[in-house]
Order: sequence, then C-alpha cells, then structure tokens
Amino acid sequence: MEIPLCQQFAPSRPWSEIVPGHAEPPGAPREWVVALIRQMTQAVESRQVATPDSRLVGEYLTGRPLKAAESHAGWFLAGLESEVGNLSNGQLWTLCMWAAADWMRSREGTYLLPLADGRVLRYAERVWQPPAEASDNEIRSNEERSNDER
Repeated sequence: MEIPLCQQFAPSRPWSEIVPGHAEPPGAPREWVVALIRQMTQAVESRQVATPDSRLVGEYLTGRPLKAAESHAGWFLAGLESEVGNLSNGQLWTLCMWAAADWMRSREGTYLLPLADGRVLRYAERVWQPPAEASDNEIRSNEERSNDER
C-alpha cells in the first residue's frame, strides 16, 4: 500500500500529543538519548540541503515551509529543545527510533521500523505514482465481471 505524503503542512499540536510512548524504553539516560537524536539530525541536515523537495528529520512533527523559498533546516532541533521536557522516557525513545529511521533513509534510501509485536520491517520510500486511468473497455469488463458474480 502506498501512502502519499503532503509536501506542505504545519502541525499545531504539541509533540507530547503526537509521539506515542514506547512500551519498553531501554533505560538509557535522557541526556544520552537527546544527544543521539541531535547527532543523527545534524548528520542528515549536513547531507541534505533543506529544499522544498528534501526530507529532513521529523517533518511530521515540525511541518514543512509553506513557501518554497523558506528553509526548514533546524526546525526539528529547535522543536526538540522546546518539547523535550514534556516527553516521557517512552516518547523520547520513540522519537529516537524515528530519528534513526530518518537517518537511515537519508543514507540508504531504506529504513527499519520496529512493530509493536517485536518484528522489524524494512521500508523503502518511493515517489508516489497516481493509479493509471482505467480505459472504458476495462471499466466495462470489470462491471460485467461484477454482474456475473451476483
């Protein structure tokens, strides 16, 4: 299943309402987790210029510029600094996993995300292609098949 990504949006809710808490955070010191998130974010931003078609860390939390000429580099780190005190340890660990996925995606084009049941899936981001228009013959054929099944 392909899910299209809107290229311009501006979330208004605080991160504590958006980021789910991980059920079993590792117990690592918060300062270390935040430092790791910062390093991964800075690595992504050093490789990718913040252009309207680039993808930076955590855009689903920070939003994207509504004007093509506006840069959004640094938005995630600024948001992290203002929101980190409101996040639980579980939410902070989820945020770390998301930052790691964005870091992997920026390097390899694929990324791993853990599922609640313990499985880890590899994802690959692709440019979304709208479905092809069905021809009149295909539509009639599908309608006939549907009528036959009744």
